[in-house]
Amino acid sequence: ARDGDIPVIVSPLNSYVEGHVCESTGADGPEVAAQLADFAADALDAVRGPDTGPLAPEELRRDGCHLNDAGLELVGDQLVAFFDPM
Repeated sequence: ARDGDIPVIVSPLNSYVEGHVCESTGADGPEVAAQLADFAADALDAVRGPDTGPLAPEELRRDGCHLNDAGLELVGDQLVAFFDPM
């Protein structure tokens, strides 16, 4: 409200390679999050942020959900590619 020129960017959860399921979000979690991000971006007149991933098990911590160093590098590169042209 204080600065209407700052874009609001809405992104979903990271996606995972085919067949990998994060136990915290379930099999449909990334798809549901993408649908919610689309809806929120439209409703808020916001910028739809990047879809990061897909992440493979070797890019995740033992919990199968959160990024390890390799995952951080992959997603970090994807975020730079998204924001760099802005």
